[in-house]
Amino acid sequence: MAHNIPAPDYRFSGFCYQNWSMDGPPPLIVNPAASLHHKLAWLWGEVSLLSDAVHGMNCEDDKSLHTFINFIISRLMPMEAMLDHLGEITARGAQL
Repeated sequence: MAHNIPAPDYRFSGFCYQNWSMDGPPPLIVNPAASLHHKLAWLWGEVSLLSDAVHGMNCEDDKSLHTFINFIISRLMPMEAMLDHLGEITARGAQL
């Protein structure tokens, strides 16, 4: 009997790893044994790093860049807050 093993989801690795080679599995694959809480914690970390990077950009002289950065920050802020909220909920569930 053949086992139906799902194909790896390449979206978690992005596309930059393909700069050197197009064949082979992606370097990052979601661990199926990871809890929802741990997956949310990883996602929160990624969003937090993006937020820090955008906040650190100096755009005093470029109004269009300043507008774009404000747009990105306005989207990242609620995402980070929602991930904090979901992290608190899933942490309680993981402790039960």
